[in-house]
Amino acid sequence: LRLAESYPILHITRMSASRRVVPVARTDWSNSAASFLLTGFIFGSGIVALKLGVAAIPPVSLTAVRFLFGGLVLLGALSVSSGRVLPASRREYAAIAVAATLVFGLGNSLLHVGLQYISSGAAAVLMSVMPLVTVVFAVALVPGTRVGPVEVLGIAIGFGGILVMI
Repeated sequence: LRLAESYPILHITRMSASRRVVPVARTDWSNSAASFLLTGFIFGSGIVALKLGVAAIPPVSLTAVRFLFGGLVLLGALSVSSGRVLPASRREYAAIAVAATLVFGLGNSLLHVGLQYISSGAAAVLMSVMPLVTVVFAVALVPGTRVGPVEVLGIAIGFGGILVMI
């Protein structure tokens, strides 16, 4: 997918088999603004809810409970949308195991442990730096990764948002 040049409404397009660009969807800005605000509220209140959670449940147990229920919901949604419930191969199981252990298990357990020692506001600021740090690591560690003017603008806007939060 790529974004067409028309403004103020973005036309999301795709390349058809005949190599012609065809419209896929149109963005309604009023719905986009409401979705943006709702997403910000949900993600912004998540750290506060986690801070309350670690006060009642040990951090690693909180991680286990969150991802057990989240995984069951995701498993149900995937089985409905794809028609299959379990991964098809050992390779899929291995990828799921690595992601579950490192990204979800370790990463979120450390977040939950950290929330015992810092405020939810400080944790939210630290979490918001993650996408910016990811760009730095990608450029340093993934061969061929380049940061162009659009990416620099996005990083600057993201960093500006962090400064507003502080």
